[in-house]
Amino acid sequence: MKDYPNADTRTDAALAASRTAEATALKKQITAIRGKADTAATFDATVADIDKLIGSGQLVSAQRKINALGRTTSDQAKQASLDTRAQAILDKIKDIYAQGVDAYRAENYKDAISLLETVVGVQVDYEQAGDYLDKARQKQKVIDQVGG
Repeated sequence: MKDYPNADTRTDAALAASRTAEATALKKQITAIRGKADTAATFDATVADIDKLIGSGQLVSAQRKINALGRTTSDQAKQASLDTRAQAILDKIKDIYAQGVDAYRAENYKDAISLLETVVGVQVDYEQAGDYLDKARQKQKVIDQVGG
């Protein structure tokens, strides 16, 4: 059984007793390896979270995690993995945009707002979606005022 927390304590105790260059170098090497392992585990766990979010339709949250994780990695394979997921989200956004426009045209403004908020939440610069969203919000506001 691996006992990493106690290994740190033991390594520090050994260094205190005999602070040689070799022991200090070994401690630095252990720390670096552990840091890389922790980063890889965090990356993999976050990617698994992203996949779950995409699968459940929480595309805005998934895109935010992709953006955050992308800023912290320079590894090309990891970036490619994130790019693939980002593209999957963009592919879904096209359908969601079409559904939002259809809902708007059917005068179902609440659904249009919900769908178009997802589109704009993922792609802030999607001007057509933003325009439809603004119009849907205005029309829903009028309906709420007249009806309430």
